[in-house]
Amino acid sequence: MITPLGRGTCCLALLCVLMLHAPAWGSTTTRLEELTRDLLEAVPGGDAITYRITMTEGEEGAVIATLSDIALHDASTPLAVDDVAVTWRPAGNRLYSASMTIPAVSALDDEGHSIFRLTTADGTLDVLVNIDTGHLESGAMDASDAKIFLAGSATTIRIDHLRLSVTPEESAPETWEGEAEIALNGLAVTAGDGTTVTVTRGHATTLFRDIPATPDRETLAEGASLKGAASLEGLSGIGGSGLRGAMDSSHLEFTVSGTGGNLGVIALQYSHEGLTLEDAGLAPVTPRSLTGDVNLDAVPIADLPAAFARPFGSAMPQGATLGLDLDWTWPDGTGGVSGQLASAQLAPVPATGTVRLVTTGMGDLVESVMAAAATGNRRARYLVTYLALFRAMGRLDETAEEPRLVHDIVLEPDNRILVNDNDINILLSLLRAD
Repeated sequence: MITPLGRGTCCLALLCVLMLHAPAWGSTTTRLEELTRDLLEAVPGGDAITYRITMTEGEEGAVIATLSDIALHDASTPLAVDDVAVTWRPAGNRLYSASMTIPAVSALDDEGHSIFRLTTADGTLDVLVNIDTGHLESGAMDASDAKIFLAGSATTIRIDHLRLSVTPEESAPETWEGEAEIALNGLAVTAGDGTTVTVTRGHATTLFRDIPATPDRETLAEGASLKGAASLEGLSGIGGSGLRGAMDSSHLEFTVSGTGGNLGVIALQYSHEGLTLEDAGLAPVTPRSLTGDVNLDAVPIADLPAAFARPFGSAMPQGATLGLDLDWTWPDGTGGVSGQLASAQLAPVPATGTVRLVTTGMGDLVESVMAAAATGNRRARYLVTYLALFRAMGRLDETAEEPRLVHDIVLEPDNRILVNDNDINILLSLLRAD
């Protein structure tokens, strides 16, 4: 028999238990709300994101964060994102897993017209986070039938299936190392000028070391490194001018080492197999492999996408330097280029500096292109003039075991180009006018 005093004691004990646990429940939900905000604001430009968020409890300890009215406010490209729900579930040892469906994303111009749009028929994002530290333990994205539309260039990108994963580890306080991997099937890129590129399969892996948890957008930290490889299979494409080509496979290996400058040293190796070009005039001059080092400095990392988007031959960013040491193979010979270039003070000079170009098999190369030109190939006819001129201006290196040509090229601040001390600007102008 339970007396009133005993009943009251039990109720008091139950109330104490509830009071002891209630703060923990509340703090967990609050912490998961903070992590949801961090997850959303981690995207580029996230400091300008506005949204509404509501937290609800689900089954088996799940907490659901519902995000709505998401928008990235920028003067040039405001971003609109569909509503999304992030479901947090306990994963043991103070870990929580978060799962969300990838929403449609659109970038709009000042008049509200879409200039970018990303959609997926079936896409999910899953991450594993330590609730106490907020550190990402792992992350993965899986999307099917992903589509990207860029209105400015009328370019469309479609991927049948895309998967991305990352597994970071804290190698030192606020410093990370780990591996990132991306795989895709069925890539198709179509530009507004009719250029189309398709890829059957693609795969890339990157190992990163000593990367700061909050990396500097301007420089790559000294000691930091990225090392990876990328492979593509079943490439085919048609250019806007009708050039068709195909490649069985291509492979690229790269290493980026931080020096504490704007960008570190880039080492790369490239090769491909099974290359065919419908226009045979270009086949002899297409490299089969490429190896070497590139050193780009004084170009802030955040500015790299814009720098690479500039038209070929346009001026380098002011203050930038470019070091080259590359070697490649052709079907009929080899080539190598080394030198140092610096951005010019005034346009239209792309850069100033010196470059040494060393080639073998130039005679066979010219003969191959001439044979293609004799069949009426218009690209070969255009190319053979430049190759013949290039060969004639070369200096024969008689100390080499096999015949090779040396071209010492100087880009002058006054926009003159010297090849083995010969000013070729007037000649190039005449050829371009032809």
